[in-house]
This record gives sequence, structure tokens and C-alpha cells, in this order.
Amino acid sequence: MADKTTEKALQSIENEDEFEEFEIEDWDESQEDPANGQLWEQDWDDDNVDEDFAQKLRAELAKSSS
Repeated sequence: MADKTTEKALQSIENEDEFEEFEIEDWDESQEDPANGQLWEQDWDDDNVDEDFAQKLRAELAKSSS
């Protein structure tokens, strides 16, 4: 009895690893929308320590540590 329960549990776990496959679309640049050429800022991951938030955070941390 335990073997059937274990087998069902293993099948359930194995099925979770399956992903839906999608066809690969071959796009050339003529099919792309030029209005969507840049959808994010190029420097989104740059650390800017001069930001207002960083300055306020440092001030609050300095207050709380005193």
C-alpha cells in the first residue's frame, strides 16, 4: 500500500518539472516595432550612491545608531 502512495507522489513531483514548449519565432528587425526599441533605462542597475534615498537612509541610520 505504501508503495502505491510513494509511486503516486513521485509521479506528481516528476510532472511538476514539465514546462510548456513554445515555438521559436524568427524575427528580423523589419518586423520589430521601432516605438518599443528601448523599453528600459540602460543604467537601471547602476549603483548611484548620490541618490536622495541613499542620503536619507544614511541620515536615519546615523540617527538610530547614536
